[in-house]
Amino acid sequence: IDMAADDSSDDGDLDFDANRDTERLVSPPEVDAGDADEAKKKMMMLLGAVGGVLSLGGVLTWVLMTYVFKKPVPADSMKNSTKTNNTNVSPKPTQVPVMQPTLSISPSAVPSSSAVPSSSKAFKDKVTAGLEALTAFSSNLPENFDAYASALKSNTEMTNHLKAAKHVFDNPDFDTEIPPYKERYALMVLYNSLKGDSWNENDHWGARNENICAWEQVVCDTNNETIINLKLSGNALEGSIPAEIEILTGLTEFHIFKNSLNGIVPW
Repeated sequence: IDMAADDSSDDGDLDFDANRDTERLVSPPEVDAGDADEAKKKMMMLLGAVGGVLSLGGVLTWVLMTYVFKKPVPADSMKNSTKTNNTNVSPKPTQVPVMQPTLSISPSAVPSSSAVPSSSKAFKDKVTAGLEALTAFSSNLPENFDAYASALKSNTEMTNHLKAAKHVFDNPDFDTEIPPYKERYALMVLYNSLKGDSWNENDHWGARNENICAWEQVVCDTNNETIINLKLSGNALEGSIPAEIEILTGLTEFHIFKNSLNGIVPW
């Protein structure tokens, strides 16, 4: 009986120990939450370090590749290479450059230096008619086209009247049917005779492509056809007033005080 009791007691002890050992094998050990967070942080740091190393390696690789492929070749190496490559190559014939004409977009604004006028019949007729009209006021002009052309050729320094006539006749818009050409001639004689290049205010004077009413200090009527006023006071005029001023028949005011003038006013 005692032995049976002892055997049952021993079996109980054996069963109990077996269950306990089974629980230890099946159930994982408990892990502290703080240790888990610490391990996670270490893992993240490790991954970050690995990523940084990989990025740095990529940058270094890019720099090295850029340096290798973009490094300039020394001039001596280029020369030697050229000589080596061209050793057995026959020289190419020299190409003669093709000369292309230069096109002018717009005509030159500078008038021709030649003093010889156009020889076309239409131009001759216009100048002849203009000379006939102007010589009625100005005795200092040639009487016909041939005399006018000859005077332009022979005079290295043209007279004030001849320069004024050339200014009028060389104007592309010159037409004896348009009255202002006489006034233009009179103003240019005045300008040349009184040293107009030295005037204080002379803008647009002598401009062939502008209406004379646009010349500085010249005042015209409301239709811009007739000169009615010349405001030339204190403008550094010097010399004698030419008789051609009488051509300006519509002139009602002529301001010329405070200048270095001599002689008399023609009218």
